[in-house]
Amino acid sequence: MRRIAAATLVLGLLAASAAAATTPKRVTIVGELYPTTPGAFTYTGTWTAKGGIADKGTLTGAPTLISAQAITAVDKLKGRRGRLVLKLTGPPDDLAHWRWSITSGSGLYKKLRGGGTAVVDQSDPDHVHEVLRGTVRSSS
Repeated sequence: MRRIAAATLVLGLLAASAAAATTPKRVTIVGELYPTTPGAFTYTGTWTAKGGIADKGTLTGAPTLISAQAITAVDKLKGRRGRLVLKLTGPPDDLAHWRWSITSGSGLYKKLRGGGTAVVDQSDPDHVHEVLRGTVRSSS
């Protein structure tokens, strides 16, 4: 009887720890990007994150698809704890209502999944300010 009780306790603790590892956590990522050359559509800069990701580092970004209906861009973030690749999509005429998602990661971010909303300010042609808010979680 004690073995069954001990096994039940261990299974319960394992289930609780697995659930805790996949609990979504709020995150805010702020990117500051600058064109690699004047008028270029490729950017470099820095990023900082707080919440479910607490890191900072360098950032490169570039659009991968531009049409009258939508823009798709990829941001590559390199931090102290690993690398993240983010996909951003939104209408070209409404930079305040974009979406972002994690497409891949390495290091501590290897199993990280998530996404949310993105506000992109490109009112200055020599500077792009991105604020990404959402949730992240570890996948099993």
